[in-house]
Order: sequence, then C-alpha cells, then structure tokens
Amino acid sequence: MKKMCLVGLLIMLITFSSCVGSNNEVITGTPNNSLESSSVISEAFPEIAEPDVLENDKNKAPDDDVIFKTIDDYMSVEFTDIERKGYTIEPLRHTVNDDVKENYIDIIYPQLDNMEDKEVQEKINRILMDTAFGSLSIEGYDAQEVEQKVAYEVTWAGDNFLSVKFYTWCYIGRAAHDNNFLQGVNIYIRTGEMLKLTDFFDISYEFVEKFKTRAIMDSEKYHISPNAYWYVSHYYDDVDLKDILLSADVHTGLFPASDYSSYFTDNTVGVSFATVKSAGEYAEIVISYDDVRDDMKADNDMWNELLT
Repeated sequence: MKKMCLVGLLIMLITFSSCVGSNNEVITGTPNNSLESSSVISEAFPEIAEPDVLENDKNKAPDDDVIFKTIDDYMSVEFTDIERKGYTIEPLRHTVNDDVKENYIDIIYPQLDNMEDKEVQEKINRILMDTAFGSLSIEGYDAQEVEQKVAYEVTWAGDNFLSVKFYTWCYIGRAAHDNNFLQGVNIYIRTGEMLKLTDFFDISYEFVEKFKTRAIMDSEKYHISPNAYWYVSHYYDDVDLKDILLSADVHTGLFPASDYSSYFTDNTVGVSFATVKSAGEYAEIVISYDDVRDDMKADNDMWNELLT
C-alpha cells in the first residue's frame, strides 16, 4: 500500500540539502489534544454482514458514510511544547518548495531536548526523524513530483516511556492515487530502545479475539469505520492476525517502516493495520487496557508507568 510512496520519499530525501526553497524551522508544538485519552469506550463492533461478492473477492467491504480526518486536519491543530521531568519535546518543521522539480514537502516532527544523556537523546531523535522522513541511505537519485505531508501526535510522554503516532500523506507524480498511512513508534527513554507490541503483551489467539471483538468504535477519534473493520476481520484470518500482532513494530534498517505498528495512551493500546484504499488505507484497532490485562507481560516496567 505505502511502499511506492516510501520508495519515492527515500529517493527524494537525499536531495534535501540542495533543494530549492528547503527550510527547517522550530514551531510551537504538539497537538493540543495529544495526551488526551478517550473518555468513552463504546460497545464492541456489531457483527457486520459480509456483502454479496464474487467468491474469494475479499477486497470488497461494505459501504459506510464515515469521513476520515485528512492530513490537513492533523497538521492544523495548535502545537505546544511538552515539558517532562528530564526532557522536553520540541516540534520542528521541515519544508521544501521546489517549483523546478515539483517537490513540495511539509513535515512536522518531534525532537527531544534537555536530556542529561546526550547520546540517548540523539538516538531517540534519530528514530523520530527517520520515522517522519525515511531512510537517508539511498544516494545518487534525483526525485521529481513528490508531495509529502507529515504530522505527529504524542499519545504518551512519561518519565521512562514515549509513544508517538505519525500521520503521513504522500503523492508521487503520475501515481494512480495518493497514499495515507499511520506509523506508531514506542521508545524506552532511558536507553533509546524501540519497543514492540510483543514487549508488552503475550500474543495468543485469545488476545487476537479480544482485538476482533472489543475494539472501540469511535470514528471521530480513530481512523476506523465499519468498512475498515470489515476488511481487517474478513481479509485476515486468526492465523494472519496473530502473525501480524507478533510482527508489529518489527523494524529493519534506519527507517522503522511497518504496515502494522502500535502505540499506547493512558488507557488504550492501538494497532494500525494496512487496508485497501477503499477501506481508508489503514485501520486503527484500539482496545482498552481493562480488556487485555490478563495478556500484559508483568516483567515490563512500562506498565508501572502506564497504569499508574
């Protein structure tokens, strides 16, 4: 789904230093609702009847009238610094306006400052930058007709644990359509280590069933709809879903790109699942901690922070 977009972005990034109109600036910011949590947990998804489709055609999902937020919605919220014990989260903005190559880039991304351990701070900032921008390892290319917008939301910022969502929209010239996706990143602040969903939960078929039946249906807060949920629950069987949850947040190379990634708030865990374009391109499956307490790994100290 997003691979073409990512490849184009990777090619384009090497030329940033010489692009016309390139600019980095400090802005005031993180979304003003970034640390808010859902106050109302709605009932689990109702059973969605499979529509009449051709045999083995799993790409057709039921129509719905949900209108998802756009990247401009995510980028237009008020941004403010986040002050925490031992560090500050400061938003930066990188823009490229190159009329010659028709490259138009607008990326808002977080960076940590005021940490005592500067090596760890640099490590964390590199992770956050790589997630927003992409890998800088490809050289010798000259990208054209790239449009890219990125915003972020800090869903948890504690003494030891940081969780961030990145919203990305991109369009590569002459592509059939644009692309939207969500990337979650979880970081242990003391060491800069990236954490995976399996660091927090024992992934079993019982855990899969909870994700399928106890999801929060809140299309105003999350990127989810009956259409998107149908896709996840019908296109993937339980074996697929278990494998996806086991591999969520598994990253390779400099860029932590994954079609399936997680994030954490003060009372929920969310997982982004790749879907087809007609289903919104990704679905946020979010469940309450109360529904998965039996699956939590007791030896993960992050729970002491998240559940306090």
